[in-house]
Amino acid sequence: MKRTAALLATSAVAAGGFGLAGASAAQADFDFERERSVMCKNSNAIASLSLEKEFGNRIEVDFEVENAVPNRTWNVRIKHDGRNTLRTQRATDFEGELDVIHNVRDRRGQDRIVVRAKSTTGEVCRVKLSI
Repeated sequence: MKRTAALLATSAVAAGGFGLAGASAAQADFDFERERSVMCKNSNAIASLSLEKEFGNRIEVDFEVENAVPNRTWNVRIKHDGRNTLRTQRATDFEGELDVIHNVRDRRGQDRIVVRAKSTTGEVCRVKLSI
């Protein structure tokens, strides 16, 4: 029994330098970044939504569409907790990609972001994600 206790004490002291690494691993469980991808309706396009908590109570919203029809205009709407925070028009590039980056205020509790994008050719992408 004494030998086991001594071995545990020695292991605890030796692992003391790793105590911070263990704490970092525990903090990594807190969601600072989330991402989700979905297939869009009426097309082969893929929409991705990435949310990242930033300093200063901000959340970076990064919305991307890939594999869409090139050089088409899209109407993009971002809602934060049910309220419109951005309405914009963007065009896909020659590869059929578009990217919208927008910052919203990080409110108390869980934040829900919904992005809807519709092209002039009828493609519709809708992604929901909470952080």
